[in-house]
Amino acid sequence: MLHLTGPKGAPLVILLHGGPSIYGYMQTLAEALPSYRVLRYAQRGTVENPANGRPLTVADHLTDLDDIITEHCGRERPVLVGHSWGANLGLMFAARFPERLSHLIVLGTAPLTQELENRLGQSMMNRISTDTQMRLTQVDDQIRNLLPKAPEPNHSETLHSLAQQRLALIDSAYHCNQETSQYIPNCSFDFRSFIASKTSLWELIENGEIPQLLQQIQAPVTAFHGDTDVIPCDATLDFLKSHIDHVQTHRIANAGHFIWLEPQARTTVLNQLRNALES
Repeated sequence: MLHLTGPKGAPLVILLHGGPSIYGYMQTLAEALPSYRVLRYAQRGTVENPANGRPLTVADHLTDLDDIITEHCGRERPVLVGHSWGANLGLMFAARFPERLSHLIVLGTAPLTQELENRLGQSMMNRISTDTQMRLTQVDDQIRNLLPKAPEPNHSETLHSLAQQRLALIDSAYHCNQETSQYIPNCSFDFRSFIASKTSLWELIENGEIPQLLQQIQAPVTAFHGDTDVIPCDATLDFLKSHIDHVQTHRIANAGHFIWLEPQARTTVLNQLRNALES
């Protein structure tokens, strides 16, 4: 599933959604960029673009994105805007295909080290109630029990339902202002694909490949991160600055993970994002 909107002849921006495997919410950012041609697509492994049982890898996602750029961009080098897992995907693409894009903008970059992942987990637990933690543990236990059986249709549907319940339980932890949640469209979630994609990225992390990959990035990178994001803001931006030569970082006040939707930060974020696109 692919959508291309905006005036002909305008600069092309490709949006990379997060999750992995959660498609649909980035339309809210596309609507805020009416002066650009904006392309957003459902990554392989989403409900809208199933992986059909094949284990997904980061290499699969990079190939898919390269094919999309080849088909829709011609000789034009687009700007990539990635959120969360999509930010990681954009970083990996910029490292592997340095000549294919003009600029990379990352929003709320997901953890790329074990330390950042651990801090995310602890922050998550600190932000949800004890009762919610207990319910989350129960859902996680059910998910673990179902994963080996997930290829069977009935089990797969149950797994998807449990994944949706899990998202609902942790949703509040992602926002500075809880009103932000109402601006995020309901999105389907394929948990098996989520696990496969994240596992593939984690292999790169555990093998110590991420710093070297980031050092290969040649395109300019602009990183935005909310100061109350459940993913540690300062530590994430410092990690990017320590490994990417051409990176500008923006610490956004009063913003959680979905920075362009936070009521108190939205205007600032969109203005700075447009400035980055124009540069």
